[in-house]
Amino acid sequence: SHARVWARRTLSNAALVTAVSADLARAAIELGAVPERVRLVQFGVDPQDFKPGSAPDSLRADLALEGRRVVLSPRALRPNYRHEVAIRATASLPDDVTLLLVDWQPDAQYRAQLVSLIDELDLGDRVRFLPSIPHDVLADYYRLSDVVVSLPTSDAFPVTALEAMACGTPIVMGELPSVHEGLDGVDGGAIVPGNDAAAVAAAIRARLEMAAPERAALGERLRARAIERGDMRRNLLEMEELYRGLAAKRRSGWLRRR
Repeated sequence: SHARVWARRTLSNAALVTAVSADLARAAIELGAVPERVRLVQFGVDPQDFKPGSAPDSLRADLALEGRRVVLSPRALRPNYRHEVAIRATASLPDDVTLLLVDWQPDAQYRAQLVSLIDELDLGDRVRFLPSIPHDVLADYYRLSDVVVSLPTSDAFPVTALEAMACGTPIVMGELPSVHEGLDGVDGGAIVPGNDAAAVAAAIRARLEMAAPERAALGERLRARAIERGDMRRNLLEMEELYRGLAAKRRSGWLRRR
């Protein structure tokens, strides 16, 4: 296709290609990127802003979530994020579990389909649409949540996952190569088929039912992995060094001689 030809021409001539996951790096190389010029640099999260703690009592009160356990599906309201699977999973979870969706970049037709599904499953009091969440208070929503869920049909390892993990919040994720990169060895049981509502529900339930010490230990592992992969300051410095290296090569005439 024209797009594939364009991608191969662009990637093969690039002096530097960065990828946020190993599977994307492999795909770039398959499309013509020179392996020696490919670097893996994850999008970042600030671990000083996104850290474990309690959400303000006022937030729980404002959202009328007192006495509720909370599952947050924070991705854009678009079909590729499969919020309908999270909704179907919620139907088989205990009655005190509320699913929060976020009206961020909504696809109007898809949102209407979700509303119809919520009505069909009689979940009107257990699934809530939130206004788009300002970034400066986003960490409080992760801290409010007992479990975060992310079920895209395709993705790299997303910033939303890093943010939740940095807050020590368990996250259930649909199976993708990049998800294994992020969660293997930390919470592999949280990786489930992203179109299987029963599997999603079982993984959420298991994390809701964790004893406090087990949950705390999981939170520490998740935060450590998020910082290992996605510390924003370290990754920005790494990108700066890569750009400095390119600039030095340009000054030396290396790029012009290619």
